[in-house]
Amino acid sequence: MKKLNALPLLFCFAALAAADPGRSCFDFLDVPSSARGAVSPLQYGLSSVLANPALAGVEKTALEFSYAGWLGNLNIGSAGFGQRLSDKFSLSAYAVIMNLSETLKAYDDEGIPSGEAEYSNYRYAAALSFRPSNVLRMGLAVMASGEDLDGDAQSAVLPSAGFEMRGRFGFFRRAAALFTDVSGDPDTRFSLWHRASLSKIDYSGEKFSPLSVSEASVTEHIGHLSLSLGLRSSETSGLRAGVKYGFEDIIMECGILSESESDLQISAGVSFEFEPVTVDLSYLTRADAGSSIFSTVSYEFDMPGFVGGIADKAAEKRSEAKRYVKTGSVTDRVSSVSQAGEKEIWINFSSEFPVDGNFVITKDSAIAARGRVIQRLSDEPFLYEGLVMEHEVITEFLVGDTVAVSQKQMKKQEEERQKIEKDRSAALKRRIIEQKDLLKTADLMRWDSSAQKLIEERVSELREKGNLEECDAKLAVLEKSVKKLFEDNIKAMITEAGALAGDAGKVGVNVSYPESLTLKAEGALKKKNYKEALSNISESLKWLHKILEEIENE
Repeated sequence: MKKLNALPLLFCFAALAAADPGRSCFDFLDVPSSARGAVSPLQYGLSSVLANPALAGVEKTALEFSYAGWLGNLNIGSAGFGQRLSDKFSLSAYAVIMNLSETLKAYDDEGIPSGEAEYSNYRYAAALSFRPSNVLRMGLAVMASGEDLDGDAQSAVLPSAGFEMRGRFGFFRRAAALFTDVSGDPDTRFSLWHRASLSKIDYSGEKFSPLSVSEASVTEHIGHLSLSLGLRSSETSGLRAGVKYGFEDIIMECGILSESESDLQISAGVSFEFEPVTVDLSYLTRADAGSSIFSTVSYEFDMPGFVGGIADKAAEKRSEAKRYVKTGSVTDRVSSVSQAGEKEIWINFSSEFPVDGNFVITKDSAIAARGRVIQRLSDEPFLYEGLVMEHEVITEFLVGDTVAVSQKQMKKQEEERQKIEKDRSAALKRRIIEQKDLLKTADLMRWDSSAQKLIEERVSELREKGNLEECDAKLAVLEKSVKKLFEDNIKAMITEAGALAGDAGKVGVNVSYPESLTLKAEGALKKKNYKEALSNISESLKWLHKILEEIENE
């Protein structure tokens, strides 16, 4: 929270500079300088030095060049340079020059033509961007600006300040969910910036203040789609809205600007992101002024040996994060202190699949912390308890942030799962073969096993399709049915053998051998050894029938 204390200071500074603006001049301060800035209410990159300096941060060393023909015969050329200074700070510089493509006709005080006049203006700015966490960005900028109309040059210094706050509010997501299924975590960004003047301009004895601007905007990312809405207050109030859709390396945007004293401005653009080069093209039109075409080229690279290879370290973190697979998100967190005096962060996290061992927490495609699984709390859905030690925390993480496991770990778990599935399938196959063998025996005994055969066919089909859960359940039904089939028939055969032995005993015939076989059959039946029981009772009946047949023949 201490880091947030710097935020009010930024706006106190800007508010003091904005006092008593009076009538404004330098209207060109409102003219966009890049292709994306001409379309979207919210822009990231070097050109943000002229708008919200909090968004001007870069990941490496960056260069940007833009050119446009602005609503008529004005040419705009701009160039920017940015350098990442540390994990949290970036320094950027930007310059914009506008001039007429042809000279203007000059008139004296009485409206009589008096020759030709030239016009040009400039904006030179530098910004310091600060990113204390993945939730908050802040920035300060100073811009020197001026214009020259046929030798009458005027200039001013303008400070600006801004911030961006990231959250999981889901404003637009709730509306989109009414019409379609929306997946993924909410990602909403609120930004606010203000530019003011430190001095006034004297035009023939009249005092004017360079155009001051305040703007607030909210942007929400919904999958590949981004929706933006901004409110702008300067000489006139305006509403900006934009829609962005990105897939792979191509981003398409469209936007509108509605101001109280001008016609509606409509714009559209496309960007091609082929790292390390990005090319942006945009077109905007306004009924009362004409149309403009912007083109911007950006290039990011690593400056060798600069500030200890910070960009390389950041790229390494992002590259490492790509080796992990998202499994769920943090649902709860509690801090404590270990017996050794080190801070512990206990978390609960959800998961789409079973997790074991180590995990990481990621934010903005970079690893924020590392931890290990302590125990599984629930199976449906999967819910785990994990532990993160203080020395394993890279950046602060919050409830809702992503939990991921390494691809190597996932591969190992998948291999283990496949082995378990394979072993289970093999075990089911052995049980099915055993039941098939018993049913063949039932056929030899001419027992009615048609119902059991239908179940066996279904069980075999389920195993072949890989539906092992249902296969296991159906196989248990089959085993129970086959067991009953054999027990009922063997018991009937034992009863028959007992009756035949009794008939033979009445006439004084020795039936001790068949009776011993019957006893063996009863013992095997109790042990559920159906084949042995059937073999013994069949042999017993064979002997008894033979004995009784001999008695009848005598």
